[in-house]
Amino acid sequence: MVLPAAQQRYHLIAPQLPGPDKVRVDYFGQLLAWQRIDSLQDAEKLRGQHIWRDEVIAERFDWGKSRNIFALAVRVFRLPFTTEVQVIPQYGGCKSWIELDPEIPTDGAVPVLGKDNFESRLKLFQEALASVNSPE
Repeated sequence: MVLPAAQQRYHLIAPQLPGPDKVRVDYFGQLLAWQRIDSLQDAEKLRGQHIWRDEVIAERFDWGKSRNIFALAVRVFRLPFTTEVQVIPQYGGCKSWIELDPEIPTDGAVPVLGKDNFESRLKLFQEALASVNSPE
């Protein structure tokens, strides 16, 4: 479902990942901007800013009742430690977000991208979606 470069990166790290009963957590994300996107044409404005294949984005508009997707601008931080979380039944199913139990402390985390680099990418995100309806 992802672009070849992202799939290659995954294959490089996959051998170091724990088994299917655990998830390794090295990073966390902070949501800084979001936009509901109601057309494939608007979604295509973000090409090059995400890892999804074009056909996957197109399929998302034919899935579910709402016929839209959400684009999120997330600032990623590296945790000062790695932790593994036990997978529990509440995490299963088709979910975009879950709350981890127990919560992972984020003190000492550092941004993956420097301030200027991140702000430049956030500006590209916002400019690409400037003509799209405002978030509700």
